[in-house]
Amino acid sequence: MTRPRFTLRASLVLAFVGLLAAASAASATTGVITEFSAGISTGSGPAGIATGPGGNLWFTEYTGNRIGRITPTGAVTELSGITQGGGPNAIAAGLDGNVWFTEYNGNRIGRITPAGTVTEFSANLTANSAPNDIAVGPDGNLWFTEDNGPRIGRITPAGAIAEFSAGINVTSGLTGIATGPDGNLWFTEANDDRIGRITPAGTVTEFANGITPSSYPYDIAAGPDGNLWFTEFDGSRIGRITPAGVVTEFADAISASSVPFGIAAGPDGNMWFTEANGGRIGRITPAGVVTQFSASLTPGSRPEGIAAGPDGNMWFTERQDGRIGRITVDARVSTGTPPPPLGSNVVSFATAPKSLRVSRKGSFTYTFVASPLASGKIGMKSTKQVKVGSKKRSVKLAQRSFAAPATAQVAVKFKLAKKYLKALKHKKKLRFKVTATLGGKTFTTTLTLKAPKK
Repeated sequence: MTRPRFTLRASLVLAFVGLLAAASAASATTGVITEFSAGISTGSGPAGIATGPGGNLWFTEYTGNRIGRITPTGAVTELSGITQGGGPNAIAAGLDGNVWFTEYNGNRIGRITPAGTVTEFSANLTANSAPNDIAVGPDGNLWFTEDNGPRIGRITPAGAIAEFSAGINVTSGLTGIATGPDGNLWFTEANDDRIGRITPAGTVTEFANGITPSSYPYDIAAGPDGNLWFTEFDGSRIGRITPAGVVTEFADAISASSVPFGIAAGPDGNMWFTEANGGRIGRITPAGVVTQFSASLTPGSRPEGIAAGPDGNMWFTERQDGRIGRITVDARVSTGTPPPPLGSNVVSFATAPKSLRVSRKGSFTYTFVASPLASGKIGMKSTKQVKVGSKKRSVKLAQRSFAAPATAQVAVKFKLAKKYLKALKHKKKLRFKVTATLGGKTFTTTLTLKAPKK
């Protein structure tokens, strides 16, 4: 069994405020750490953390068996209702407006409403599977790793669980999981030094080339550069993997035996990570330049989970000392590629493609930007009717749910039904009206779809 995973990033998690809207009010100095302990029970073991409903951060208390909520000003509320011994571990905000978490010891998936009502789900979850990390998927469901499975689990907002194991090595020890820019889920296999990818349909691919043996890849998050970034628990490195599976490792300026733990995209266009043994917060640019921060961080506090907060800063858990930490981020002084200053509940198609060629099976990925940490829906409809079978009708692509990560870059996968793909092949190309809804607002643009190449 691998070490229980006590972290969650805010890649593809839901919040009801725009991260960049608050970033302008954040401190102009990067790296200033503040710790909060008032209201947190002694020995509670804060573990995972994520931005959630109400513009607050939500965190798990692994030892205390509670869910905590902290406002951007540091006011903490602890919420009970979890079955004794559950071991709440990772946490993520769902598209249904609730917060979801794993119970590593209790073998359950939990859901807590903004009002604090807890519901636990275990039907169809294999016994002793040790649910570990959890993330919102591109299909609007929650996806999680099973440490002892090893399996990848999926739970719908209604609580229906499905498990996937085909293609996953039996000794892998699954830890982190995150939605990637390609519309798939990516996960870490700590024991076997691999990164895995699973499609929403459950097809798994594993990648090992380029990962140093015995590095123990642990947490994973989508980055601002269109790649996935992961921590190497035993290797004291940060890894990067492209959607094609090409791995690069970075070790310069990361202290030896620091135990890189959680990782998350920041509002400054960089990746931020915790160093559990080193007692530091690290920042790595898309080019691989690392900076470490430790001033005002209590020695031996063991920072673990990390997430982008609604105030434009990064927030993290301190498992050993029962605190929540905040480190300031100046998004105006970026060494990466920060998200556009969209404000709250905004979709921008400025960088979206004007035309795309579908695959032979009729699939394509549409990219655009939206307010960080906000969620909405997007669909498409042809501007003209075409002959489908014996009738003329509009070609429709059903609305898909999306959740914008801290990087604001959104990628949504679509697939034309066979009858519509046939019509597209006949017409060669079709123009579509693209409609996105977010926070009660509607945003439109156009897209030309081209038939697949012969």
